[in-house]
Amino acid sequence: MAEFERIETVDELEKLATDLSKQKVVAFDTEADSFYHYYDKTCLVQVATRKKIHLIDPLALGGPAALAPLGPIMASPDIRKIFHAAEYDLFVLKRDCGFEFRSLFDTMISAQLLGYPAIGLSAIIERHFNKTLPKDEQRSDWSVRPLTDNQLDYAAADVKYLIRLAERLERELRKAKRLDWAHEEFAALTRR
Repeated sequence: MAEFERIETVDELEKLATDLSKQKVVAFDTEADSFYHYYDKTCLVQVATRKKIHLIDPLALGGPAALAPLGPIMASPDIRKIFHAAEYDLFVLKRDCGFEFRSLFDTMISAQLLGYPAIGLSAIIERHFNKTLPKDEQRSDWSVRPLTDNQLDYAAADVKYLIRLAERLERELRKAKRLDWAHEEFAALTRR
């Protein structure tokens, strides 16, 4: 179980955004309600720094538009944003919040470029850290409140290892002389 801080008020989010603006690297993930609603929405944003995990509840904040304080973090070229399989996350955050993205690193794309046989987050975490991520909440309805302890643990686990994983994958990409390819893919992803 990963330890985390829940962010459910505007003041908490603004304080977090100020803290994140001082980081060099931040990991992100999102949970949406796409399995349960025709018009899906961002229901949770997970954030990890090297020291702490934060679970931001946009529904408690009044909706995804309340995530605006994270916009400068996403757009900053000086803060590396780590995602796994970022395409859907970027889609919902652009759609729901109008965010622009710079300085992205996608661990799934990196694993693909390295020829990993399995590119799911759980498989890559197990390969590098010998840890098993919880899978029981993958199809959860993230729009229902209150979120359960299992949901919160699942969500926190999704970002817990991302920064260290990205560092390992970057070393492998550099050694394989594929880091430039990765940067091209990441840049293309931010433009989609």
